Amino acid sequence: MRIRLLSIVLVIILAFVGSSCVNLLNEVKINADKSGSAFIGVEINALSGMINTDSDKLSKENKNSLLGFNAEAEKRLKGVKGISNIRATGALSFGRLGIKFDFENAKALNRAYYSLMDMEYKWYSPKIISIRNHSVKVRNVSSYIKDQVKESDSEFFTSSVMEYLNIATVIEVPNKITSVKMDVGEISYNGKTISIITPLKSVVETDATVGFKFKY
Repeated sequence: MRIRLLSIVLVIILAFVGSSCVNLLNEVKINADKSGSAFIGVEINALSGMINTDSDKLSKENKNSLLGFNAEAEKRLKGVKGISNIRATGALSFGRLGIKFDFENAKALNRAYYSLMDMEYKWYSPKIISIRNHSVKVRNVSSYIKDQVKESDSEFFTSSVMEYLNIATVIEVPNKITSVKMDVGEISYNGKTISIITPLKSVVETDATVGFKFKY
């Protein structure tokens, strides 16, 4: 999934460089009992136009690859313990494409992340997200992201292309957030949702962190 997801993002960027920014989005809603739902995918204003247009900027093969994103993600998540209600979500006309699922607890959520990255989750594997009593910690995976960029075709991940790609994490909790430790980000008007958007260029070139933690 990590290679396929990067390929899909590249398709979007190369077709619409200069028209809009692309968010590689990880959106999580946590319930009071630590279960919840998550959305993993891409978000871009120009997405619907790309799918519906006959522009020669995007080949038929790349269109099919983009549209096959959800099917690939569903395939990876099926059978993951603690994961249920897996469904493709996000209307293309609203510029969002991805997969949504429910998770039983934090362990199940992390199993899902590892499965989407085509990696095996073991008891000693680092947690992407830790959910404790009234606190959440999102692991700083900047080094992993940098490694993936290096392993990809550097011809695509030029500095100018990376200008349009962001790493976005949005987490909603049942109670108001009381304290936060992060470099950048914002909290919603009701105090229950935290959003962090970090440019990929900053992650790759200046070691910007994508990790943070907060209490609620």
